[in-house]
Amino acid sequence: MKGIIPNHRITKFFGMNTEQSDIQALPDGVSPDSLNWLTGTEMDFIALRRGTNLLGQTRTLGAGKITGLGVGTRYDGTQVPFFSYGRKVKYYDLATDDTIEVGTDLLPAGADGDEVSISPYQNLAGAFVYLSSINSSVYKIAVANPATALDQLMTTYRGFLKFGQSRSILINRHGDNSVTDTTGLYMSWIDSVSSATTPPFAHVTAEAVGASGSTVYNHTLTAVTGKKTGFQVVISATVAAGTETFNDDKIGGLLSNFGGTGTVNYSTGAVSVTFSDVTTGAVTADYYTEDATDKGVLDFSFASTRVAGTGRYFGQFDGGGPLNAVFPLANVFYSFHTLKTWQTAIATDDDDTQSTVASNLPFRDKMGVSYAYSAFGGADGIYFINNSNPNRPEVYRLSLYTGATAANVARPTLISKQLNLAQFAFDKAVIFEWGIYVLMSFQQIRNGVTDDFNSRTFIYNKKSGTWDLMDYPASRLAEYEGTLISGDPLSNNVFTLFSGFDDDGFTIPNYWTSGFTNHGIPGQKVTHRMVINGLIQSSQNIDVYVSYDGGNFVKVQKILGTGSYVDTGKSIAVGSYTEGTKLVGGGQIVYANPFQCEFLLNSPRYEYARVKFVASVPADDNDPESPGGGGYCQINFYEYRDNRYKTSRSMPIRIPQP
Repeated sequence: MKGIIPNHRITKFFGMNTEQSDIQALPDGVSPDSLNWLTGTEMDFIALRRGTNLLGQTRTLGAGKITGLGVGTRYDGTQVPFFSYGRKVKYYDLATDDTIEVGTDLLPAGADGDEVSISPYQNLAGAFVYLSSINSSVYKIAVANPATALDQLMTTYRGFLKFGQSRSILINRHGDNSVTDTTGLYMSWIDSVSSATTPPFAHVTAEAVGASGSTVYNHTLTAVTGKKTGFQVVISATVAAGTETFNDDKIGGLLSNFGGTGTVNYSTGAVSVTFSDVTTGAVTADYYTEDATDKGVLDFSFASTRVAGTGRYFGQFDGGGPLNAVFPLANVFYSFHTLKTWQTAIATDDDDTQSTVASNLPFRDKMGVSYAYSAFGGADGIYFINNSNPNRPEVYRLSLYTGATAANVARPTLISKQLNLAQFAFDKAVIFEWGIYVLMSFQQIRNGVTDDFNSRTFIYNKKSGTWDLMDYPASRLAEYEGTLISGDPLSNNVFTLFSGFDDDGFTIPNYWTSGFTNHGIPGQKVTHRMVINGLIQSSQNIDVYVSYDGGNFVKVQKILGTGSYVDTGKSIAVGSYTEGTKLVGGGQIVYANPFQCEFLLNSPRYEYARVKFVASVPADDNDPESPGGGGYCQINFYEYRDNRYKTSRSMPIRIPQP
């Protein structure tokens, strides 16, 4: 075979594959090594990832770590993020676009730096988040009044708290008098379905708010004290037009039937109402209170002969190590220990009188997680990082299957088969589902030294099955109003991810490399031209490098966002400024322009070629370390054009070492 051979175009991209050690065997479109390029869901392009931005206006300076992150949801659907570091708890306030501390050093000195679970929960009493750690009490915060936290005075049941089946679940129990149980599963009383249930609820009627003759009244509900919160508040009095009644809207407002205005703080009991007219009769309040520690979701008590609906305890003592994470599938809870997983089946109405052996059994040996956030219950099942063998960590999805029974409801499916994760550490790994993606943050090992924080993040596309590597650092991940937010492992700040086009003011380090390609034709050839097609903004450039037969990458072209080959007459929407956003980051639509850049390559003789793309901004040309902006860019295809066959003799290949 001699002469011209067909052009070779790569139009499909398949994410990363680090499991295949022989990168010559990788199909075209697979990357053995890349950073901060994201594969399109249809595998028809790769794009530079979006950046990071500070959540709020005020930056907390100095080193630190976000130890807890969670998002509460008010009854009207409005979400409020909460986070912790050191002894502090803060929340993000959308109105001021800033973070605000809850109290002052809410956590006790003994809990300074504790891992804090921040769990949302809604019931008849309102919408709350609950905070807990092994050395602190449990704190209850009404999401409608995020600046106030109530200490629930928990001393014997402290640890990692979450909710499921209308009750709370506690693991890693610590308490006074050295009560420690790292293997057992604790469950609280089932929450009441009626506000008439006493306890945890109590009803107060006709409490005096004030005498007649005024329009404005400020009052503190007398029964909202200590651990108790208030709800279903009704303030009423007679005015000239009749009886004016203020009803609780469950989000901190009191709505009048005559046009008056009012507010209520469910945690302090403070109410303020302005009547539409001067009152002519006594002003009174009716309301309920909740004490979650008394036959509520913070009451873990049960008798020796258990009564249905009360607390429960499931011992899981078999050498599987500490119980680190719990998630439900249907009515079965899967308990992930370090070395083993258990399944605990609980009737949805909890109508049996005692826990039985049959409802609490080992599920899988050699299937476990090493950290509380290394498993996550998502839309398609439970995603988890199986680190029971630290030399071979893997990512699985535990999901329901047809014909499942309560005793055998799910099967694990390996989803990381194209990744060799042995080169990373997962002691503090965090996994989280966000839309079509599953994100996994973990520690990088550099020159044999393991980072002491999660410094890298793999992103799995559930639709395409592709994996891509990012340098997002994350100690926690959560979703706020559709936007992905991250607790920083190196500072006391929270950031929005996939936001803007720079990393908090600095350019995004990046590269995408291909495997070896011989264009499907063994032997030596030369290539005279190359074509790159994609989308780009004027503020972005793309450097193109080529390597032949394992040699060094050499820059062959700089694609300019302002180049003549960019079609500035056509703009294509590529999403919003912050991906997934509803309220954060502006939400404006972002546009980019199509380009097709063809350039001379004039290669030497070679058998295999590789390509590398590096997105760069104009500021990088003179000062690679300078902070700067950036822009959107994506590669739709690249093509080796005008190829000439020379000989069937092979060239020596230098395989790059990992």
